[in-house]
Amino acid sequence: MDFALNQTATYWAFSSANEYGDASFDAPVTVSCRWENIEEVIIDYNGDEVTSQGKIYLGQDVDVRGFMYLGTSAADSPYSVRDAREIVAFRKVPDLANTEYLRIARV
Repeated sequence: MDFALNQTATYWAFSSANEYGDASFDAPVTVSCRWENIEEVIIDYNGDEVTSQGKIYLGQDVDVRGFMYLGTSAADSPYSVRDAREIVAFRKVPDLANTEYLRIARV
């Protein structure tokens, strides 16, 4: 699947939340991906039905509550990046030999 990951995205991993619920994030990292802008109704990490705006195929795991942006950014916070989107779901499915994985993040 890695051969199809010909786009670049920026990923901010969720780090923690303070007593008021304000989130903090790790430094941004660049990842290879295949980003599809597609609207679908999914179940998010809280078990709520939400409309996902994108499906992102990845070569590495990502965390829900992190953020993704199609393109590169060095911003410390995804909140300052227009079009950065919160990861609301993540799936990791092994192939039949259990040697490779299909990783899909939903934003």
